[in-house]
Amino acid sequence: MIDVMCLGKSYDGTPALTDVSFSLRPGERVGLVGVNGAGKTTLLRILAGASMPTSGSVTVFGADISRDREHVAGMVGFLPEVPPLYPDLTVREFLQYVLALRGIETTGTLIDVALHAVDMIPASNKRIGTLSLGQRKRVGIAQAFVHRPKLLLLDEPGSGLDPIQLDHLRTMLRRLHGITMLISSHLLGEVQETCDRVLLLHEGRLVEDISLHDMRQRCLMMLDVVSSCDAAIDVLRAIPECHVLSIMNKSRATSEIRIVIPKKMRTALLQHLITSGVVLEGYRADPTELGDRLRDVAKGRMPACA
Repeated sequence: MIDVMCLGKSYDGTPALTDVSFSLRPGERVGLVGVNGAGKTTLLRILAGASMPTSGSVTVFGADISRDREHVAGMVGFLPEVPPLYPDLTVREFLQYVLALRGIETTGTLIDVALHAVDMIPASNKRIGTLSLGQRKRVGIAQAFVHRPKLLLLDEPGSGLDPIQLDHLRTMLRRLHGITMLISSHLLGEVQETCDRVLLLHEGRLVEDISLHDMRQRCLMMLDVVSSCDAAIDVLRAIPECHVLSIMNKSRATSEIRIVIPKKMRTALLQHLITSGVVLEGYRADPTELGDRLRDVAKGRMPACA
């Protein structure tokens, strides 16, 4: 289990992370999404032990990262957005070097398992400088888990890859059974197809933590309310399953209220609004998508709670 509690990080007094708390279960694959500057890389660097938090705590399978940094580092594998590769080494030589840096006796078994997982056995004796971008990404992932970590941190693993390479990446990550993963990405399709759950960061704060299964059971509704919308807001906020995202005046007489609600409750919600005296000019409903949530947060709309 990975537990992050009230985590904060500041640079010269400027906060990069503020009061971030979440947990990761063993074997869980979790996506970390947010616009540029949201704090994703800062969070991954702290979990990897490459940077220390200003406040809060992180425990990785029972070890506190502030008190036992070296032990935690041994349980974590980290792929930065730009993998730390050496172009003059062959793939196999590079993985031998990575194990030596960690003080692990180099064995063919560890290296072969990592190479097989990323489909790089045929290219294992090629120099890294001669590889394609997709192959170099795979080598970067191999160096992150060649020592068999319990937690794998991937920062934008799909960056720069074409659609075929992205498909290979997803297949490869699915093969890594039993490893807890936190995957930062701006490629929302990659997150939706690879992960079980999503953490949404905005301006250094965790604004949403939701399973993708639960997200698929919800829908986005745009309600066009006639005259004052105060009564409609009171009715909507009294429903625990209903989350108000935004309110926008469309005209002097009509306001649009954007909400997220379980799909199965749409009909009952409309009936409840009408019986409560709310006058609707119309409504639209769409499935909620991760991109919609990210855009809502980026535009300053109220985030929906999980």
